Amino acid sequence: MSIRKNSADKGMEKWCEGVEVDTAIILDYISDGFFVLDKEMVVTCFNGAAERYLQKSAADVLGQPLFDVFPEARNSIFETKYREVMETRHPTAFETWFDTPPYRNWYEVRVFPCRKGITVCFQVTTERREAEAALYESEEWFRILFEEAPDAIFIEALDDRILDTNAAASRMLGYSREEFRSMTVADLQAPEVRGEEGNILRKELAQGAFFEGLDIRKDGTRIPVEVNNSRMHVRNQELVLSIVRDISDRKQVEEELTQIFRMSLDLISIADINTATFKRVNPAFTTVLGYSEEELLGRPFLDFVHPDDIEATTRSLEEKLKTGSSVFHFLNRYRQKSGGYRWLSWVSHPLPEKGVTYSIARDVTEQKRAQRELVRLNTELAEKNTELEQVVYVASHDLRSPLVNIAGYSKELAYAVEDLRRVLDQVSAAPEAEKALAPILDEDIPEALHFIRTSASKMDALLMGLLRLSRSGRGALKIEPLDMNELITRVIDSTDFQFREGGITLNVSDLPPCRGDAVQVNQVFSNLLDNARKYLDPRRQGIIRISGTIEGERSVYCIEDNGVGIAPGHLDKIFEIFHRLDPSRGSGEGLGLTIVRRILGRLGGDIRVESEIGTGSRFCVSLPTGETEK
Repeated sequence: MSIRKNSADKGMEKWCEGVEVDTAIILDYISDGFFVLDKEMVVTCFNGAAERYLQKSAADVLGQPLFDVFPEARNSIFETKYREVMETRHPTAFETWFDTPPYRNWYEVRVFPCRKGITVCFQVTTERREAEAALYESEEWFRILFEEAPDAIFIEALDDRILDTNAAASRMLGYSREEFRSMTVADLQAPEVRGEEGNILRKELAQGAFFEGLDIRKDGTRIPVEVNNSRMHVRNQELVLSIVRDISDRKQVEEELTQIFRMSLDLISIADINTATFKRVNPAFTTVLGYSEEELLGRPFLDFVHPDDIEATTRSLEEKLKTGSSVFHFLNRYRQKSGGYRWLSWVSHPLPEKGVTYSIARDVTEQKRAQRELVRLNTELAEKNTELEQVVYVASHDLRSPLVNIAGYSKELAYAVEDLRRVLDQVSAAPEAEKALAPILDEDIPEALHFIRTSASKMDALLMGLLRLSRSGRGALKIEPLDMNELITRVIDSTDFQFREGGITLNVSDLPPCRGDAVQVNQVFSNLLDNARKYLDPRRQGIIRISGTIEGERSVYCIEDNGVGIAPGHLDKIFEIFHRLDPSRGSGEGLGLTIVRRILGRLGGDIRVESEIGTGSRFCVSLPTGETEK
């Protein structure tokens, strides 16, 4: 037993003044610390709990002044309160933090006066205080989370009464917290959702913890909500915690998506990846294929695929969709209810974890038909062009033979007329006959022969031009990198005499390289330079500039002159066959620019023109540059 008898109290049969021995035993086992001080502050009783709390044995404390044994507490609140009760004989109680080691703790102390001094009961309350602080902190955090949560939170009794709500509930439904506390769950629900009278909350809990509903705001408007209910026990009372989310925006998006699903002209479907069956289809399936929704749902979609496309469709399903890879622009044919087939272009995105794939298909039947027709027309056009080139070539070549004969025999006729004139000069003829023959031999026949020879010459030039035009589209091309500075130099050298004779100034900048056929590109720039020379303004010195630059993957070369210019109405016509801007300016058949455009088309190039009357013209040619275009 840890209660000790003071040896100075001779003859005491009781512990702690009048306390029975069995009571002393009880004191030794109670959880509170307990000790007795006489009027001199000497310890006369000290129980086991006091020993544990204050880390001193009774043997060390009994018979000793308290503050000699515990000098750390001298002049503290303990000494002040003990002496106060000793003097006033009025009990007191206090709680304090003692910050001196090794007694750093919270203490709850009760002091009572007794016959020969005071009795002190105390507890170390540090753990309780910490638990209370933790509880307060957790409750505070819960309150913060409760109030600041973005979703509405309701705490409800099982009889439907609303016990508490957070601020989000007021924002969502418009009621104050006090108004909510006078309402039931049923008061917030739309009649069509609430249904018959009864305990709404218990019905909800029976439906499951998570569901969607329709609530009514204070102003009467309705909002779709998502509700998550959970039971909880608080102070032996079963309550329900309901978290309610306004899903108006989500419902609007869902409605818009539903409208898109229903109104889309494209075929939209949700299919089971594992069974390859339709789970949902939009009305476009009925419009395009003719089947009802019931005829499509649950059926393997391979049942509708053209036999020739089943293998490719199955491969796409196994290799792409079942492995989680999306499919883009996959083409196959679907059978219509009428027996025909439609070409569909599919985009599919699978979700293997859900076992479904979302697909959109566009009916491209007319596009495929148009493509086939375009291929047919292009093939037919190519054949016609080939035939036309052959006709032009053959006609041009064969027509030159009779022209040669016409030219030759017209010369023979001219010689015959001269011979006839000499014969008539040597013989005497009647004056009347000589007078009649003179204009025929001297004027009519020579003039007719002149027209024949001129027309034949012009016809021969036109036929030669057609032959050149025909050859420009027939010859094999040798595409290679071209040094344009060197090529333009060769072009200029071949026409140097004409430029010198006309007093024309040529300015050539450094030119970037390009890719093309050297012979054909030479022909292009020869024709352009020849045109620039022909249409210079005779009233001023002719100047022709040649420049070049790189624009992306194109080399662009410009030939600019200060000639007479081209009227806006002629800009679209100058590339037409046999079109001549001014026939009086030199020779030519009007084929130069036609040949230029045809050559550039074969080389993957282009030409554009800018011009102003009285100022000059600017022809710009673009060709592939570098190694980017083969």
